Amino acid sequence: MKVDEKYMLELITNSNNIEGIYNFKADMDSVRAWKFLEGCTELSHRTIGYVQRLVTTHQKDLDRIHKGNYRRIMVMVGGRLCPEPALVRPLMEDLLVDIKRGEKSPKELHIQFEHIHPFVDGNGRTGRLIMWWIELQRGIKPTFIPNEFKEDYYAWFK
Repeated sequence: MKVDEKYMLELITNSNNIEGIYNFKADMDSVRAWKFLEGCTELSHRTIGYVQRLVTTHQKDLDRIHKGNYRRIMVMVGGRLCPEPALVRPLMEDLLVDIKRGEKSPKELHIQFEHIHPFVDGNGRTGRLIMWWIELQRGIKPTFIPNEFKEDYYAWFK
Protein backbone atom coordinates (compact mmCIF):
# COMPACT_ATOMS: atom_id res chain seq x y z
CA MET A 1 0.00 0.00 0.00
CA LYS A 2 1.22 3.48 -0.84
CA VAL A 3 -0.02 6.83 0.43
CA ASP A 4 -0.88 9.84 -1.69
CA GLU A 5 1.87 12.48 -1.32
CA LYS A 6 -0.62 15.23 -0.45
CA TYR A 7 -2.05 13.12 2.40
CA MET A 8 1.45 12.27 3.64
CA LEU A 9 2.40 15.95 3.68
CA GLU A 10 -0.74 16.66 5.73
CA LEU A 11 0.22 13.86 8.17
CA ILE A 12 3.77 15.21 8.45
CA THR A 13 2.74 18.85 8.87
CA ASN A 14 0.35 17.93 11.68
CA SER A 15 2.98 15.66 13.25
CA ASN A 16 5.44 18.56 13.35
CA ASN A 17 2.74 20.95 14.62
CA ILE A 18 2.05 18.58 17.53
CA GLU A 19 5.64 19.25 18.59
CA GLY A 20 5.20 23.01 18.18
CA ILE A 21 7.20 23.01 14.94
CA TYR A 22 5.69 25.27 12.30
CA ASN A 23 8.53 25.30 9.80
CA PHE A 24 8.51 24.40 6.09
CA LYS A 25 12.14 23.22 6.26
CA ALA A 26 11.24 20.86 9.11
CA ASP A 27 8.31 19.53 7.08
CA MET A 28 10.61 18.90 4.12
CA ASP A 29 13.14 17.13 6.38
CA SER A 30 10.35 14.83 7.54
CA VAL A 31 9.22 14.28 3.95
CA ARG A 32 12.78 13.19 3.11
CA ALA A 33 12.71 10.86 6.12
CA TRP A 34 9.39 9.42 4.94
CA LYS A 35 10.63 8.89 1.37
CA PHE A 36 13.60 6.99 2.78
CA LEU A 37 11.44 4.96 5.16
CA GLU A 38 8.79 4.03 2.62
CA GLY A 39 11.52 2.36 0.53
CA CYS A 40 12.47 0.08 3.44
CA THR A 41 11.23 -3.49 3.72
CA GLU A 42 12.16 -3.86 7.38
CA LEU A 43 13.35 -1.72 10.26
CA SER A 44 16.72 -1.84 12.00
CA HIS A 45 18.59 0.25 14.56
CA ARG A 46 20.43 1.94 11.69
CA THR A 47 17.22 2.66 9.75
CA ILE A 48 15.51 4.21 12.77
CA GLY A 49 18.60 6.29 13.58
CA TYR A 50 18.78 7.55 10.02
CA VAL A 51 15.10 8.53 10.07
CA GLN A 52 15.66 10.50 13.29
CA ARG A 53 18.73 12.19 11.79
CA LEU A 54 16.73 13.26 8.73
CA VAL A 55 13.81 14.49 10.88
CA THR A 56 16.15 16.67 12.95
CA THR A 57 18.32 17.97 10.08
CA HIS A 58 16.91 21.52 10.40
CA GLN A 59 17.71 21.66 14.14
CA LYS A 60 21.00 23.49 14.27
CA ASP A 61 20.84 23.60 18.08
CA LEU A 62 20.87 19.80 18.34
CA ASP A 63 24.42 18.52 18.73
CA ARG A 64 25.63 16.28 15.89
CA ILE A 65 26.16 13.40 18.32
CA HIS A 66 22.42 13.45 19.08
CA LYS A 67 21.39 13.09 15.45
CA GLY A 68 20.95 9.47 14.41
CA ASN A 69 22.30 8.00 17.65
CA TYR A 70 20.51 6.61 20.66
CA ARG A 71 20.73 8.94 23.62
CA ARG A 72 23.52 8.68 26.16
CA ILE A 73 21.88 10.89 28.77
CA MET A 74 18.85 10.65 31.03
CA VAL A 75 15.72 12.46 29.86
CA MET A 76 12.29 13.19 31.27
CA VAL A 77 9.13 13.41 29.19
CA GLY A 78 5.87 14.68 30.62
CA GLY A 79 7.24 14.34 34.14
CA ARG A 80 8.21 10.70 33.51
CA LEU A 81 11.83 9.60 33.73
CA CYS A 82 12.71 7.57 30.64
CA PRO A 83 14.76 4.35 30.78
CA GLU A 84 18.47 4.66 31.50
CA PRO A 85 20.65 5.15 28.41
CA ALA A 86 22.22 1.68 28.86
CA LEU A 87 18.76 0.14 28.44
CA VAL A 88 17.83 1.99 25.26
CA ARG A 89 19.47 -0.36 22.76
CA PRO A 90 18.14 -3.60 24.35
CA LEU A 91 14.65 -2.06 24.63
CA MET A 92 14.84 -1.00 20.98
CA GLU A 93 15.92 -4.54 20.10
CA ASP A 94 12.77 -5.80 21.85
CA LEU A 95 10.72 -3.28 19.87
CA LEU A 96 12.21 -4.46 16.57
CA VAL A 97 11.36 -8.06 17.51
CA ASP A 98 7.80 -7.01 18.43
CA ILE A 99 7.42 -5.21 15.09
CA LYS A 100 8.51 -8.35 13.20
CA ARG A 101 6.20 -10.59 15.22
CA GLY A 102 3.21 -8.46 14.26
CA GLU A 103 1.25 -9.30 17.41
CA LYS A 104 0.97 -5.73 18.71
CA SER A 105 -1.00 -2.98 17.02
CA PRO A 106 0.86 -0.08 15.38
CA LYS A 107 -0.48 2.16 18.16
CA GLU A 108 0.89 -0.17 20.86
CA LEU A 109 4.26 -0.26 19.10
CA HIS A 110 4.27 3.54 18.87
CA ILE A 111 3.56 3.82 22.60
CA GLN A 112 6.38 1.32 23.27
CA PHE A 113 8.77 3.44 21.15
CA GLU A 114 7.77 6.66 22.89
CA HIS A 115 8.20 5.13 26.35
CA ILE A 116 11.73 4.08 25.40
CA HIS A 117 12.36 7.61 24.09
CA PRO A 118 15.55 6.46 22.37
CA PHE A 119 16.73 9.88 21.17
CA VAL A 120 17.41 13.21 22.84
CA ASP A 121 14.98 14.88 20.42
CA GLY A 122 12.79 13.95 17.48
CA ASN A 123 11.16 10.95 19.15
CA GLY A 124 7.55 11.96 18.48
CA ARG A 125 8.15 12.80 14.83
CA THR A 126 10.29 9.70 14.26
CA GLY A 127 7.87 7.50 16.18
CA ARG A 128 4.86 8.63 14.17
CA LEU A 129 6.72 8.00 10.90
CA ILE A 130 7.52 4.49 12.13
CA MET A 131 3.89 3.93 13.19
CA TRP A 132 2.70 4.98 9.72
CA TRP A 133 5.28 2.70 8.09
CA ILE A 134 4.02 -0.25 10.20
CA GLU A 135 0.42 0.61 9.32
CA LEU A 136 1.22 0.66 5.61
CA GLN A 137 3.12 -2.63 5.88
CA ARG A 138 -0.09 -4.11 7.31
CA GLY A 139 -2.32 -2.54 4.68
CA ILE A 140 -3.75 0.07 7.06
CA LYS A 141 -4.15 3.74 6.16
CA PRO A 142 -1.79 5.85 8.33
CA THR A 143 -3.39 7.32 11.44
CA PHE A 144 -4.08 11.01 11.04
CA ILE A 145 -3.47 12.93 14.27
CA PRO A 146 -4.64 16.52 13.85
CA ASN A 147 -2.74 19.07 15.90
CA GLU A 148 -5.98 20.27 17.47
CA PHE A 149 -6.45 16.76 18.98
CA LYS A 150 -2.94 16.43 20.36
CA GLU A 151 -4.24 16.15 23.93
CA ASP A 152 -6.16 13.02 22.91
CA TYR A 153 -2.97 11.73 21.31
CA TYR A 154 -0.93 12.47 24.46
CA ALA A 155 -3.51 10.49 26.46
CA TRP A 156 -2.28 7.35 24.66
CA PHE A 157 0.86 7.50 26.78
CA LYS A 158 -0.72 7.65 30.22
